[in-house]
Amino acid sequence: MARALARLGMGDASLKWPNDVEAGHKKVAGALAHATTDGEGGSLVLGIGVNVHQRLDDFSPQLRAIATSLALAGHTVDRLSLFVDLTRELDRVAMSVERREALQEWRKRSTLLGREVEVTRDGRPLVRGVARDIAEDGALLVGSERVVVGDVRAVA
Repeated sequence: MARALARLGMGDASLKWPNDVEAGHKKVAGALAHATTDGEGGSLVLGIGVNVHQRLDDFSPQLRAIATSLALAGHTVDRLSLFVDLTRELDRVAMSVERREALQEWRKRSTLLGREVEVTRDGRPLVRGVARDIAEDGALLVGSERVVVGDVRAVA
């Protein structure tokens, strides 16, 4: 998503593990994945949301502190162009030769690496420490712990 937004003029897109794209430390886009398996195989549904044209009044008071839109960040974007670029970038990442490059870029754009973070799940603390890397499989490495699911926030 960050690459597609960069193609459309938003080169400062950063990534907050595991699935948020930020502009100016506020969420502008995100992805959700839902996987299921059964005796016949499995499926993966991937959803992507991008706040494109929202105005400040479109966000609740609670969201205004943590969310933004491309328009509020000063980027006028055509939705169809954004869709085409998102699709192109997803195809690039899906190719095996592209995965290592995508992981390196994820690390480079990460807002959490090198910072002290707290990971919670269902409102309960799991781990606190320095986010030191993103593993090959996408897990966040916090201190000596591997985090594969949870809500992460920078502490300092």
